[in-house]
Amino acid sequence: MTARHALALTATLLGATAAYADPPKAAVFEFQLANLGAQAPTEADKARLGPLTDLLRRQLQDSGRYRLVSTEPVREAVARSADLRKCGGCADDFARTLGADVAVTGEIQKVSNLILNINVYVKDLTAGTPEQAYSVDIRGDNDLSFEHGVKYLVKNRMPPRVADAAATTQGVGAGEPDAGGMVVLPDPAAAVYQPGPPNLPKGTEISMVAGDPAKPGAFVLRVKVPANTLIAPHTHAKPETLTILSGSIFHQHGETVDKAAGRELRTGGFVYLPQDMPHSLWTTGEPVALQVNGFGPFGLNYINPADDPSRQAGR
Repeated sequence: MTARHALALTATLLGATAAYADPPKAAVFEFQLANLGAQAPTEADKARLGPLTDLLRRQLQDSGRYRLVSTEPVREAVARSADLRKCGGCADDFARTLGADVAVTGEIQKVSNLILNINVYVKDLTAGTPEQAYSVDIRGDNDLSFEHGVKYLVKNRMPPRVADAAATTQGVGAGEPDAGGMVVLPDPAAAVYQPGPPNLPKGTEISMVAGDPAKPGAFVLRVKVPANTLIAPHTHAKPETLTILSGSIFHQHGETVDKAAGRELRTGGFVYLPQDMPHSLWTTGEPVALQVNGFGPFGLNYINPADDPSRQAGR
């Protein structure tokens, strides 16, 4: 690694550390109704919006994705706008007034008592990128169904917290794109590895070969997992492919670990995983090097949050 690369790497790692402590500020506005059925919204439909908004705010805050700012100073102006989804970007303006980096709006679409969905829209006001939409369908017009829907959407549909995305992608470069965007690694030694993010087991190393899993678009990562290591059951927000480069690892589909059901993958082995498919991985007597291909924003969500190593002491 050249001195220039070392300085750049140090600066990037410092930036990632800052991201852990200082997630972006978000203004999360109240859910609105978009009733697509023949009947007008009921009083129960309207009464549900406030509690659902409070739940969304708690879920986003507790996940570490954002620091929430109060929307109370613009409550009256929001009420006058009537529909934040059809006001020509007024939600973005309200969020800027509040000093937020991100504007979050939500909408409940109700076709019938059996066909409903929850939509959350996130606009990054600092990056100038297009608004991102996240949605989950629910079956059942009752409070419990909506509560489960909001929790599932935050956990499995929305991007990972800034700390995890930064730790996974910052300061672990390997391939450098040329003027046309092409990346070439002449041999395995050209991959530059750094310690993995806190949400992966201790001793894991990652090299970002191409792209950025925290941003829209294709990416390639190389990951080294030490011997006798378990990556507990988890899901990803987008499809994933795994290719074994050296060594071996066991793979199992499911929400709980069943080592009797694990399938050993050796050098050259391959796995394709659809979006949100729960799976686990573990090594035994030897380490493994594998390649991960996918499309961002990617993320990793443990089925049992207690299995997340970043929540354990010393990480």
